[in-house]
Amino acid sequence: MSALRSRIGRLPGMWLAGLLALGPHQPSLAQSAADQPATQQHRRDGVSLTVEVDRPVIAIDGQVRVTLGVEAPPAAQVTWPDVGDRLGPFGVVARGAGAPSEGDPEHWQQDFVLVPEGVGELVIPALPVAIQATPADVALHLSTDPVTVTVTSVVSPEA
Repeated sequence: MSALRSRIGRLPGMWLAGLLALGPHQPSLAQSAADQPATQQHRRDGVSLTVEVDRPVIAIDGQVRVTLGVEAPPAAQVTWPDVGDRLGPFGVVARGAGAPSEGDPEHWQQDFVLVPEGVGELVIPALPVAIQATPADVALHLSTDPVTVTVTSVVSPEA
């Protein structure tokens, strides 16, 4: 009998949890969507260029990681965009490139860590990449599309 009372005692709590989960307002889903990376992929002539921005919403004191990836035939030459200390309205605080992976196709990667220089809807500009499959081939030029990152203030709106 105590097991039955225990189950009955939990029913109102389980019912309420189920009702809340089915309700129209689910802030946890909206917040997790803000944490999802923004990804683009561009393909042409057997070559693929991807860009991933690790989060579309950051605070003014946050960072965003931009990863460029190229898949191309083995031994291709990849020319990355010339990025200095700034990339649009962002400062570049770190960068790195991985060695190409073995295989067919090979995969190259370039990473940038950016810090915003303002609040609002800031745009990471298009990033052009040139890929030359063999020294005798003409380089194939691909470019990412601009990516918008929402930068929020750390000051509360009531302040």
